[in-house]
Amino acid sequence: MKQFLSTLGLLAVLTIIVCIGAACTSSVKPNENAQETAQQDSVQSVELDAEKVAAGKSFIESFYQDLEDGFDEDEIIQQYLNPNAVQWLKNMFDYDCPDENCMAFYKLTSDYTGDEGPLQDLIIEAVDNNTFIVTHVYDTPDGLNEYGLQFTLVQEGDTYKIDAIESMFNRFDGKDQYAVE
Repeated sequence: MKQFLSTLGLLAVLTIIVCIGAACTSSVKPNENAQETAQQDSVQSVELDAEKVAAGKSFIESFYQDLEDGFDEDEIIQQYLNPNAVQWLKNMFDYDCPDENCMAFYKLTSDYTGDEGPLQDLIIEAVDNNTFIVTHVYDTPDGLNEYGLQFTLVQEGDTYKIDAIESMFNRFDGKDQYAVE
């Protein structure tokens, strides 16, 4: 047994010496195309369906028009939001709530605590057929404020409902207030 272990050790030492002298290379070749394929997959653009995008934008425009016109919160919920979006509004409520049903409807238009002034522009951009970035642009006394939300829509019957809401950015003069420094 001692002789076997000695032989095995000698063989290992010889392999290392030969390998160093011959500039050993691994026989396992990495998939050179794997990284290229992964990059192509991440860069592939989403094909947008013009009709779905137009319908989604129209739905969001109607939603904001009804908010501006002062529709009752219950009507807004019934017509435009599903339970996931309602839960987001409840989770975003920053103040004391006596019955746990308070909702942060103000987060649908602004995350600015000062005088936001009048809305200058409402920009709706499609990310895909069901996801949209909605940017509110205000010219405030403190400078230009851009507040962005991402809405994910789901189709319910012949209309849509807002399913998911995500705060994307809150920029004052180009500086994102949500950015971690």
